Amino acid sequence: MIALFWCTLVSASRLYLGMHSFAVSTAAAAPACRAITHHKTISTYFIIKTLNFQDIYVGLAFASFLLLIVAPLADLADFFLLSNPFAPLITITLSAAAVYWYPGSDRWTPARGDTTVILGCYLGTHLGAWCNFQLGILKGPPIPPPYPILWPTYAVYGQTLLRMALGAVVLIATRAIAKPIVHYATSFLIGADPEEMKRVKPDINNKPKLITEISTKFFVYLAVGFNCLFTVPVVFRAVGCERATFHTEV
Repeated sequence: MIALFWCTLVSASRLYLGMHSFAVSTAAAAPACRAITHHKTISTYFIIKTLNFQDIYVGLAFASFLLLIVAPLADLADFFLLSNPFAPLITITLSAAAVYWYPGSDRWTPARGDTTVILGCYLGTHLGAWCNFQLGILKGPPIPPPYPILWPTYAVYGQTLLRMALGAVVLIATRAIAKPIVHYATSFLIGADPEEMKRVKPDINNKPKLITEISTKFFVYLAVGFNCLFTVPVVFRAVGCERATFHTEV
């Protein structure tokens, strides 16, 4: 009952906030409903027979088409993004353009903010990985495969817990420090009152609020992503709990 209630709550909230259509939300809930009820008639069959799955079919077809193009280029793209000295300029430009030209809406939804968070995290992790590669920290394995299986020991479990704790502290501190700095800096640059921007409710017609919110999310999570890939491993190395194979997994 708890799982069913939670699944319904999440699906309904996505509809209310305008992030998905009814068909998408219900289709996403179908596997969970089936797992809960163990009854095909109640979950899958009823949903398939009563909903229009046009947007799902188009999405699957488009994703399949993209895989045919993207999958063969994945290794080449990864190496280019790590090794090319101008790769950050490309990713910074494309990420900023994606945020700026995000499709508009007639009402406010958290979709644009969530997309900005994802783009900020991606850009930050790319810049962190690029710095590791350019500094010679990130490199390929010293020997060719196959590799022996490293079975965990109690010391490995302890180091894992220590890395989780240290990483959480660094990333939480990064967000706590970067968020007010970026918010006040953005408000200053556009000539808005930062305290008023905090108090005012989100509105699609309130451009200063939209600019401060999007900029804050983008740069804050850029910092979080960068520290996750670059700064946190440095802390692990200094403390002595770094995972030995982390910088060889290219």
